[in-house]
Amino acid sequence: MSERRHQLNVNITSDLLSAIKKTARKRGVTIGEFITELALKEIGEAESENLVVNSLNERITTLESELLSLKRSCPGQEQPQQIKVMPFTQKETENCTDFMRALFKKVINKRKIKKSIIAWNDFLPHVEKFKEWTPSLTIRLKEVLLFEDPEPWSAEELNNLTKNKQCPCPVREALVSWTNSTDIPDQQTICNEGKSLVDSLL
Repeated sequence: MSERRHQLNVNITSDLLSAIKKTARKRGVTIGEFITELALKEIGEAESENLVVNSLNERITTLESELLSLKRSCPGQEQPQQIKVMPFTQKETENCTDFMRALFKKVINKRKIKKSIIAWNDFLPHVEKFKEWTPSLTIRLKEVLLFEDPEPWSAEELNNLTKNKQCPCPVREALVSWTNSTDIPDQQTICNEGKSLVDSLL
């Protein structure tokens, strides 16, 4: 079945029309075929430019991710030197535990995920990408997020994980990435206020 054709009326100068006719004759094609060829070439170049732009955007995104990964491995640049950072207290780790659990459950409800394990499998890659993360931490985090009445994080656990708060908490960073939210409070605010913050998020 032949492709349906349409007539396009355009206003051009006599000199340009003459040049088009001359070039078309040299190529052994009709004026319509010549104009079509030029149009397709222009469109193809535009699409090629879009591919280049998309490729550059992907490379920039990759570089940004690598820079973030470097920052997350610290060593200490995340915290301004003039601010005195105190290690986690046990109360702060309990607040962090409650915040993580409440936000995790809120995402499950908002996304209408039928089973917690599905959400867990979706979330896990966001935290396992951190250099300091270990399989034993995965088991511990699974307990914190999925068990009904888990043992809260201990001050020792979170202090080891964050170099006494000198480095960002991987779990918080993973929650930011997983939820794709820029509204999640900073670590110290979470330490201070815990799950009460979750109601206003997402």
